[in-house]
Parts: sequence; C-alpha cells; structure tokens
Amino acid sequence: MPPKSTFWKHFIKSLGGAKCNVCQQFIKTSGNTTNLRFHLKRKHPDLCNIKMTSASDESQKRKEISSEGEDIALYEEDNDEELTLSPSTSSSSTFRNTLKYKRKQPKLIDAFSKQKSFQDGGSKASEITNKLVFMIAKDNMPLSTVEKEGFQIFIKCVSPLYTIPSRKVITSLIEEKYVYLSNLIKEQLSNVEDIALTTDIWTDVNTKSYLGVTAHYHINNNKKTVMIGVTKLNDRHTSDNIKEWLLDIVEKWSISLQRIVVVVSDNASNIKKAIIEGFGEEKYLACYAHTLNLVLAKIIEEDEIVSSLCKKVKSIVTFFKKV
Repeated sequence: MPPKSTFWKHFIKSLGGAKCNVCQQFIKTSGNTTNLRFHLKRKHPDLCNIKMTSASDESQKRKEISSEGEDIALYEEDNDEELTLSPSTSSSSTFRNTLKYKRKQPKLIDAFSKQKSFQDGGSKASEITNKLVFMIAKDNMPLSTVEKEGFQIFIKCVSPLYTIPSRKVITSLIEEKYVYLSNLIKEQLSNVEDIALTTDIWTDVNTKSYLGVTAHYHINNNKKTVMIGVTKLNDRHTSDNIKEWLLDIVEKWSISLQRIVVVVSDNASNIKKAIIEGFGEEKYLACYAHTLNLVLAKIIEEDEIVSSLCKKVKSIVTFFKKV
C-alpha cells in the first residue's frame, strides 16, 4: 500500500525511517509521520506552506550583533556562561557593545555527536552531499568530479570527517532529485489555468541540434519560468517532426492544450507551421526580439550607406585584433 500522508511525497521510505528528497538527510520514524513533519517544519518551511512558529524571546536573541559590528553576545538558557557588563555602560544603546561572552568547556558528548553527523546519513554529511549534487548539476560538471584526486584532496582538507560518495551514488542522487522536483512542478502546473510556452531550436559546436521548451505561468501572484524539456533532434527538422516533439514534451508534463494560451518562437517557417498545426493558428506568436533583429539585418543588407559603414567598422575591428 502506498503511504497515505502527503508528507511522504517529500521522502523516500526505507528501513527504520526515510530520506529527505530535498536535503538527503535520513529521518528516523516510529510508524508515523511526526518526525517527517517536524523536519519539514524546521528545515523546509516553505515546501508545503508550513509556517514556522515563533520561538520564545530568549531563543530569538541567541545572536545579537552590535550596531558597530564589534561585539557579539550569545544567549544560552541551560549553561553556566558568564555575561559581564562594563562599568562604563550607561545606556541601553551601548549595552550590546559591552557584553562579553565566556565560552563553556565543550562536552564530550557534543564532540561525539558532531563526529557522528559526518557519517553516512548524518545531518552534516547529508548537507554536504546535497550541496555537492547541486554544484555538479548547476555548473554542469562531469560526474567523474568526485573521483578526481584534486577534488578529493580538497574535500579532505576542508572536511576530513566527510566521506565523498562514489560516482554511482551521485548519479543516483541526481536522478532522484530530478524525479522529485519534476513531480513538484507537475503538481504545480496542474493548478495553473493559463500557461505560455517559448521554444527554439539551436545547434551546438558539435553540430548536434536540440529543441528546448520553457513554460511561463503565474501562481500565487508570482511569475514562474521552468524549462520543461530539452530534446536532442536526430531526425530532419520538418514541421511534422517538430510538431510531434513539441506535443510529446507537453504530454509528458501533463499540460492540456486548452490551458496553453500562446506559443512563442522565431519566424522560421518549419517551426511556425508546426505550432500552428499542433496548437492552433491563434496561439502562435512570433518572438519580438527575433523579428526586430531581422528588420535590422534587412536594413544592413539592403541599405548601401549602412552596409558600407558596417564594412568599415568590421575592418577596423579586424585590424586591432591582429595587432
């Protein structure tokens, strides 16, 4: 039986607990979702519209930074720390600048807890691994980065207690993250009535062509833009093929054609025909920036004065590049 609680869509269930899809931290459970709910409340309060409850006045003042940035006063409830006030203090405005903090001797159990957090499934290890996955995906780095000697030496210097996951584990985590985030976007798109799409075809340096589709919509008075598909094109760029590629991407994201209000693309005849046949003539809209660029290109090509001026500028630039 699949889990009934909505909290489970943010976790992967395993023996004795669950792993958070957002931060990869392992959370222990005892047959209920209490710990899962508290984890989302503490770590990811915006995920399910969970609002953080206000803490006591003392806990809110754990860190107090002076207006001049010179002194920091830390407040603890259950310890024997000393806070001394300078005799020269005469007003509340200078109170923060004269507080002195005396550290308490760290407990042995705290040292063991910190070391344990770097083990597999620990809070610190999960946090570092999550940031590592983000770095590889965001910067488009190869998955073999985790196996390179220089990177491993760097991590051992920064965090000696942390064990770098293997390439296979990183690949699995990225796939899990994509499935989780794409399901969240699909759920969000299902609650949107009007969606605009932008699409384009480009060729990279290796002569490989791709079709990209981006969705634009409003939800909770906020504008959202999400890349919903990048398809490698192995066939000819005919209007029929482009139409099938576009409709396939839209179907994968469960977007009905009735909720698509406009599809924006360049003025190429093949993609224009594909949009008109697939979505309707009234939903096609030529890209304004691309159209304006065509106007300027036409002027440069046909106007003799402008064309002559551009050639002179080009020759000047070429000269200085060779120098």
